[in-house]
Amino acid sequence: MRQPVRLRPGRRGFSLLELLVGGAIGLAGLALLTAGTAVGARFLAGVTARGELEDVADLAAEAFRFDVRRAGFSAAGLIADPIPLARADRLTVVADLDGNGTVDASSEETVSIACQVASARVVRIVGAQTLPLTSDVTACTLRYFDETGTELAVPAAGLSAATRDRVRAVALEFDVRQTPGGVRRTHRSVLVARRGLP
Repeated sequence: MRQPVRLRPGRRGFSLLELLVGGAIGLAGLALLTAGTAVGARFLAGVTARGELEDVADLAAEAFRFDVRRAGFSAAGLIADPIPLARADRLTVVADLDGNGTVDASSEETVSIACQVASARVVRIVGAQTLPLTSDVTACTLRYFDETGTELAVPAAGLSAATRDRVRAVALEFDVRQTPGGVRRTHRSVLVARRGLP
């Protein structure tokens, strides 16, 4: 026959105090885990936002490189004025992409890069369509260089036709500062030599 199990006196399970203490320790552990997860999520969001900021700045710089390199391209021969506008805040380049001997101002044969610091952005104007390259811009300027690497002084009205003919490289410099979720800054300075020069 089996003997009944006998409990020692005073040991009948957990007391209410022990249950409350155990529950409080469990809640404290859960609170620490939740706080750690929140910190990790904020860190991940900051890293992601920083990566997006860098990517957008890189894409803006790449669009600028592409446009400057194709300035004056034509399968039909040389274009008389491949840079019709060169100011500190705006550059316009043209190319005869379809090789018909003319430049269509309403198509992607005419492209402008514009620093619009007042509206905090850099834009790419293709024909009549304005495409934002980056926003939150705090500073932006275009600089022009001749064949010796000497920077050309840019008057307020822009470079004259004779001076534009001397342009062999163009630089775009811009700063971006984003504040939602923490301050993030990036700077880009891109120097691009023109191709297809006579």
